[in-house]
Amino acid sequence: MASAAEVDTVSEATNPGTEILSFSTLTTNVVLNLGSSAFQTVHANRTLKLNATNTFENALGGSGNETLTGNDGDNILSGLAGNDIMEGGGGRDILIGGWGLDTLNGGTGDHRLVGDLTGSSFFVWTHQAGTPYVPSPTVSGHRLYFTGGNNDILTVLDLETGKPLIEKQRLGIGNTYASPLAVNGRIYFVGREGTTVVISDDASAEVLARNVINDTFDASPVAIGKQLLLRSWTKWYSIEE
Repeated sequence: MASAAEVDTVSEATNPGTEILSFSTLTTNVVLNLGSSAFQTVHANRTLKLNATNTFENALGGSGNETLTGNDGDNILSGLAGNDIMEGGGGRDILIGGWGLDTLNGGTGDHRLVGDLTGSSFFVWTHQAGTPYVPSPTVSGHRLYFTGGNNDILTVLDLETGKPLIEKQRLGIGNTYASPLAVNGRIYFVGREGTTVVISDDASAEVLARNVINDTFDASPVAIGKQLLLRSWTKWYSIEE
């Protein structure tokens, strides 16, 4: 890097490695475009010139309000604190908003956008008890069904308010990796050791049926027409009324 007073020219040879332009110690606003080789006023006390538009990959802001713009490479842009604006380019970028009210625009490439919404008005409600690890929750009507961890402890929440309708109800299927299936007014839960429990899709969650297949199941059940399809480690099962 060659410096003349407060004007810096940053040079990089072709493909020697991965570079990070870091402004993490600053509290002032930073404006940086990795796709520009013109002189840029990056903050109040510094003007910067990059020697090329496609050789610098990553930029890290500080605690001010950053505006970071990527180039056509695969960029990682991180705003840290402040109300930041980040624009991806044509590559496969990762844009990390950090803390603050951030605006993330992926651009034309294949991007990953990461933000922190803690305490923001975007949350209607949250629920942190008895949430699943491997299985996904299932929504049916105005209810959200899930089991805790990889266990068979059922929780049902009101989808609009997040209010628990059912908590800590044991299904009796043992450990489960399969996600619940909602179909035709019923919710199906499949345990790893082959027990399937069917409950009513209503506020009572009444147990309607219990079946056991002597096999090991990790995959989620699928319904096609009148058939219920189950896949074990070694077999396909088709169950029909």
